Amino acid sequence: MQPQRSLGQYHTDPQFVCDLIHYPAVLAESLRSAKAFRSNAHSDSGTITLLFQHEIGGLQVADMASTDKTSTAAVEETAKFIPVDPKPGEILVLVGYLLMRLTNKRWKNTVHRVLEPPCSADSGETRNATDDSQQMASERYSIAFFAHPDLEATIEPLASCCVDQQPAFRPIHVGEYLRKKMVQIRS
Repeated sequence: MQPQRSLGQYHTDPQFVCDLIHYPAVLAESLRSAKAFRSNAHSDSGTITLLFQHEIGGLQVADMASTDKTSTAAVEETAKFIPVDPKPGEILVLVGYLLMRLTNKRWKNTVHRVLEPPCSADSGETRNATDDSQQMASERYSIAFFAHPDLEATIEPLASCCVDQQPAFRPIHVGEYLRKKMVQIRS
């Protein structure tokens, strides 16, 4: 019998990354027509992401109850996305892919994207009713803090998350998984 593991045991030599994200102002029409983009639908690879948003909106999360799909591309096409209104002092906690595996899908990874922020009179945007083609989508800032488990850890579902109705994920080596993920991102 294997000893019971906890989330903390996978993070004794963790890999933390802090990313300062800036989306420059861009013509709103470029975002609408996909000539420019901010961030396509994706889920983070680690366990937890803490997201600190600027007051400019645009972040959306997938309502996973609105789709039976699991791949990010299929979720993007079929799920309903819910805008996340930024609130001062609020920190969003996003579940990453490796935490989904640890919890054997009890907590699903958060598929999210960043699109055009809603038009706001307070944002400094100018909206000319006669020429919408020149409307600018405001610049957007956020800070993302990503937590990844030990690179040498092998992730397998926690015993408390395994039930007969949900087959358990196979073990996955964190370092190998992250290396493969980086190769996919670069290609």
